[in-house]
Amino acid sequence: MEQPEFLAMVVDDEEIPRQMLEFALASEGFRCLGAGDGAQALAMLESKAFDLVVTDIRMPNMHGHALVVQLLELEHPPVIAVHTSVVEPRIVKDLMLRGVDDIVFKPTDYKAFAAKMKMLVSRRRIAVAKAKSQSELSGKSHGPAADEKARDQPTAASSTDALELPDSISINDKLDDVFAALPMSPTSIEIYQLTLDNEVETREIVARIEREPFLAAEILRLGNSSHYNPSGQRISDLVLIVNRIGRRRIGELALGASACNTLKERRFSGLDAEMLWRRSTAASIAAQILGDQRERSETAGLVLGAVMHLQGRVGLCSEFPEEYEIMTAVAKQTEGSLSEIERRIFGITQSKTMSQLLGRWNIPSEISWPLSELESSYAQIAKLEPKRRDQVESIRLAVLVGWIAAGDWEPWDVVEFPSSESIQRLNFHSITSVIDATRRELGRIASLSEHSPRGTRETKRVGYMRVLTHGFDFFAEMLPSLGLAPVYSSPESQPWVIVNAIGAGASQVNLNGFDRNQTVVVCEEAALHHWDAFRNTIKLGETHGRFERICQGPDVASRQRVSG
Repeated sequence: MEQPEFLAMVVDDEEIPRQMLEFALASEGFRCLGAGDGAQALAMLESKAFDLVVTDIRMPNMHGHALVVQLLELEHPPVIAVHTSVVEPRIVKDLMLRGVDDIVFKPTDYKAFAAKMKMLVSRRRIAVAKAKSQSELSGKSHGPAADEKARDQPTAASSTDALELPDSISINDKLDDVFAALPMSPTSIEIYQLTLDNEVETREIVARIEREPFLAAEILRLGNSSHYNPSGQRISDLVLIVNRIGRRRIGELALGASACNTLKERRFSGLDAEMLWRRSTAASIAAQILGDQRERSETAGLVLGAVMHLQGRVGLCSEFPEEYEIMTAVAKQTEGSLSEIERRIFGITQSKTMSQLLGRWNIPSEISWPLSELESSYAQIAKLEPKRRDQVESIRLAVLVGWIAAGDWEPWDVVEFPSSESIQRLNFHSITSVIDATRRELGRIASLSEHSPRGTRETKRVGYMRVLTHGFDFFAEMLPSLGLAPVYSSPESQPWVIVNAIGAGASQVNLNGFDRNQTVVVCEEAALHHWDAFRNTIKLGETHGRFERICQGPDVASRQRVSG
């Protein structure tokens, strides 16, 4: 959609600098109107909403300082810039403390000034739109208790103006830079490509693996894990291990190991490198275990997709560190999804970016393609052609299992679970055992590296009830990451209760014994209206940060605490 033009007012009693400013701003897409003093400017503001006001200080009738004071009292003030030759520290300090966006002293670099104003106005528009969207979301009525919910469950949206998102960035122009920022080993890419060629002997692949000590160590560790070597007798022959694990999977693991290895040495603005490592590693382990439950032809790309599911973010953050510092801060502040912010800024998700970058390594599209849909909702994924749908859902499941096993969630992660029907269709067995095995192997890997397992966080005891009795309960497995320890027996006796109504209609539930002000109902968006009488509801598709705030409930001093 074409960006609407910005409306700017330039306030100056001198015609030449006013015209120079108007000309420069017009070149950046502003429609400009001029005013000769503060009084004329205020009169114009009564009939039009301006995105930007640039004002001089010394002017007849009403000077610029008085104009700025009145502008800042508006409910939604425009971006305000002072353009002056008055160099008076006391005035400058006062204006900045009041909240002026910028002060520029004459003589002026008009081109640079106009570009800066466009950036400030663009960021303000994004911030206002975000605040409005969040306000509308929190103000949606779900029943007679909605007003009380809005009062008692404040979101961080009101502080959105404190941070403004960066301008949109055309990622297509930056893909080469993002590609270069990905710290992938050329040898690992070469190994992957060799594994695709059936004419290449295993010994040649092993020779390449041995060039990378960290990769050889990782393949040896994997080959001697309980998953691939249940006998426990040490295997040191890499050829035997590669044949046992499978060439195609070795290729995917080579790329994944290279990506994860670099996370140990990198720092990223706004991102937790250790958490990235743990989640990528855990997702890779889960994918390997899940992949062995199906024919290998049915799980092509599963391990690669799982281990690379966050690497697009690594590349983007490496190339745009300042932007990510702001983006992650805004996501935390607003309880928003970082994926949605990335889509807004770059016009593409980080996983879709990774899918495109994999193509530059000549990785077949049928292997890299599922990453492009990894951040779609399950409702969107369900519309895909069956084979592709199953590919994406399989990777999503491996990622989810990895996050649960690692116990690591960022506040901006979207919480969404596969349906029981999806798990049955994918024909994966015993999710509980997969989580347990992933957790054990991740702990073993962490004990051999500088990445030690995270300490168990303090948890609060809450009553917990699941309405449906069939299928795997992913939400219960996620509760520790929310700081909650579930009590299954007599949940209504607890001072705070979580009811998992995912997949259930209101007719299936009898909650007569539950305090409707002290109970949280978790459900799908379409079922929210069933729970109008309950003060606290939250739907799938919200972020982990929002889930944690709502499910933790009020700080009740008498609530019993336990160590997790």
